[in-house]
Amino acid sequence: MADTITRANNHITVVKDAQNLQTLDKGLIIGFGAGDITYQIRGIA
Repeated sequence: MADTITRANNHITVVKDAQNLQTLDKGLIIGFGAGDITYQIRGIA
């Protein structure tokens, strides 16, 4: 599980333990969770 995700320039980066695990830049990305996951995916801080 990711600690957080970030979005910049239409790239989503998955972060765990302060390390970038994966960067996604194409396809359909669906986030499940509680809290601010929607805002993280949209890139809204």
